[in-house]
Amino acid sequence: FRVLYDDAAIIYVNGIRVAASSSLPFDTQFDTFSAVTSNDNELSAYLSIPSGIIGAGDNVIAVEVHQADNTSSDISFDFELIPLLSIPYRDYFVIEGNELKAAKDFSELDLVPPFIFQVPVVAIDPFSGSIESLIPVYLNFADSDNDGLYDSVETDTGVFVSDQDTGTDPDNPDTDGDGWTDGAEVKLSTSPFDDGNMPKFRVQFRINDLNQFTVLFPVTAGNFYSIERSADLKSWQVLESDIEGDGEAIERNYPRSGAFRFYRVRSQ
Repeated sequence: FRVLYDDAAIIYVNGIRVAASSSLPFDTQFDTFSAVTSNDNELSAYLSIPSGIIGAGDNVIAVEVHQADNTSSDISFDFELIPLLSIPYRDYFVIEGNELKAAKDFSELDLVPPFIFQVPVVAIDPFSGSIESLIPVYLNFADSDNDGLYDSVETDTGVFVSDQDTGTDPDNPDTDGDGWTDGAEVKLSTSPFDDGNMPKFRVQFRINDLNQFTVLFPVTAGNFYSIERSADLKSWQVLESDIEGDGEAIERNYPRSGAFRFYRVRSQ
């Protein structure tokens, strides 16, 4: 889980304290002030709930927010809980030498990418003993023809996946001849088979599976674009400029920031 807080916070699960801001003492009471102020909503690192605290049935998670003083002008928090599926990784992977390989075809494993496994790896030192660490393994969809579209997306729309499939050919990626490639149209939710159904200029924002902020927008060939962000809609910080349009869709990923809440794309 992660917590966004101002100025400090303590997290309880079923009445047990599992995490707290470093600015609070261990014996914090409900009216204890934080030793420092936060930088307009601090975002904690990912924290885990110790095993055995959460059980079957109802569980209660409580967040106790603390101010730096009794004259503070704001108070806020947000909480993100990400469940991890506890399953034996050996049911899905086998170790061959120094490689981790899928035990079966993913269609047989009943996995829906994107998917993250945490695989324990043990390093053994004859003097200091063994050290165990969890290594994240990321699974994602296949892209057989390397055109930027997952096979599952292409199959659902009839777009070409391999030379055994019917559909559009990567050598002729604009099936309907409307100036937008099939890949761009699928990404932007328009039809690659209808020349009257073309992307309009609109920016799409989302949080991806790696918890990054994703910006996706269509671009016109020959035009240049910039991506900017702001904390107050008054002053803008340029994240990237001189992005040349190629007639497709531009996608960029940026680290999430609690301070910057507004984004825009401009044609230069």
